[in-house]
Amino acid sequence: MARVIGYNSMDGLYLASMEQNILDQPFLRVEDIKVGEVVKGTIDRVLDSGRLIVSLAEGITGMVDELHLSDIKLKHPERKFRKGVEVKARVNFFRLSRAHFQQY
Repeated sequence: MARVIGYNSMDGLYLASMEQNILDQPFLRVEDIKVGEVVKGTIDRVLDSGRLIVSLAEGITGMVDELHLSDIKLKHPERKFRKGVEVKARVNFFRLSRAHFQQY
């Protein structure tokens, strides 16, 4: 099995990879993620502001605002959300220029 990872329009050639780590990634680019899509990721860190930085794939991270962490305001989000824990999130917004999505 191979995955197309690019296209060279000058030569008319597709670039493909058979590396297992490329095949296992759910997304290769931010453009592959759609607004409204539910994605799985791993918590990379909890910021002092209460926001979460979530790793979706190699080179793609997202930010979850503290308003979307729970139905009620959490006083200590770092107790509930720890680094390395797998979470699900719905993409509400993304910014291509910053190469990460943000949930508002």
